[in-house]
Amino acid sequence: MLIYVKGWKQMNYQECTLELLLKLGVKPVYKGCTYIISGINYIHAQGKYIIPDSEMVHTHIAAQYQLAPVAIENSIRNVIQHIWQEKTNPDLMHKIFGKHNFIKRPCNIEFLMLIYNYMKYHMNCENIEKQFDKP
Repeated sequence: MLIYVKGWKQMNYQECTLELLLKLGVKPVYKGCTYIISGINYIHAQGKYIIPDSEMVHTHIAAQYQLAPVAIENSIRNVIQHIWQEKTNPDLMHKIFGKHNFIKRPCNIEFLMLIYNYMKYHMNCENIEKQFDKP
């Protein structure tokens, strides 16, 4: 599925999620990075009529990787904690997580839904490189 065009390349939700995580200072070597991408994909696949809860998302990802849901939950939480501790790109954080201040980080499902909704709203509007680059 085409999400937006970056230069000449069409990008999907997985690539967009990875790009966002990189801009937020997350290295792809974190296991949680892969699980977040899977979670965003799962949320997108649910469509607009189902709002998944944490248990649904963690269980789905755990089945995909043959792990316990708690392992998925912890890995995603570690990525979120890293983003909030490092604050690599505070402008982007403010754009994505607007209502959350920099002290209180969102829970896993809030994080996934905020990332998903941000991408869904913005990806067709502007070039992602210009939008996500730090000043």
